Amino acid sequence: MGVYSHGWKRLTGLVAAAFVAMFAGPTFAGTLRICLDDDAPPYSFKRKSGTGGFDLAFGIQLAQRLGRVFEAQWFESEYEKEESLALDANALLSAEKCHLFAAYPLFSGMLGLPAIENGKLPEHEGGRGGPRGQRVRLGVLVATHAYHAAPLEIILGSRIDRQVKSLADLKGLKLGARAATLAGTLLLSYKGGVYMPDIVTLPVREDVLPALEDGKFDATLVERHHFDAWKKRHPDSKLKTSGYYHPVIVNFGYTALETNAALVSEVNIAIGAMIADGTAARIAAEAGMTFFMPTAPEVIERLTPGMLAGG
Repeated sequence: MGVYSHGWKRLTGLVAAAFVAMFAGPTFAGTLRICLDDDAPPYSFKRKSGTGGFDLAFGIQLAQRLGRVFEAQWFESEYEKEESLALDANALLSAEKCHLFAAYPLFSGMLGLPAIENGKLPEHEGGRGGPRGQRVRLGVLVATHAYHAAPLEIILGSRIDRQVKSLADLKGLKLGARAATLAGTLLLSYKGGVYMPDIVTLPVREDVLPALEDGKFDATLVERHHFDAWKKRHPDSKLKTSGYYHPVIVNFGYTALETNAALVSEVNIAIGAMIADGTAARIAAEAGMTFFMPTAPEVIERLTPGMLAGG
């Protein structure tokens, strides 16, 4: 089940939510501080040349809608373990470094009460993280509504010319997959592992797109948004989109502590308005990111064997 259990209970009732909001949660009066990954384009990035990304611009607009002043809390992600993102988010929120943690995949198993009491802060702007970082008591995570979806698309090498309408159309191709990722798992699990002999598995820290560009394999399954960022950095790339999106689609939203329920309610209203009036799509276009509307179910309860083997 990972480090997050499914048996947690959320506070209910307006009185309880209001009471908790008065006595708990970050107190940055009049501000909306959002935790942003410093190296996750097209979502967010911070470099010597400046900052940018969809989540940075979306957060600024969100703060304006709420009548608050936007502040960014930059952090450095470490995705060596499956649970790392959930623990990083929880530690930063529990240490009151931010109100919201952006670009959070909406999986049920990454919400709720953690199975461990304390976690270490990741490296972050204004403080030390990592092995020697501060340990904090972890809280209960809840999610806002999704503000975009992040589908996985088959990307083809320059020499491949075929229509792809399902994973079955990849037969005969050498495939690339990154270990310990959803995309890699879906390729490895397809039809009980039928493609395993044809898959080149890369370490979790190695990007599949440069290897695909170099011809080390013929096709891969990757987040369309990751491909957007690749094309922006490499406009002369010969890699091709297939137009085929895997049916397992993950929505992205914010996560926050359960004790900040009143803010989550405000954020949910603002997210709905920003999607409805086209603000979210406009911000995505300005960031060079393909916008996808959130899909149902909003939160994936679990990945079933059928979901893993399909496509």
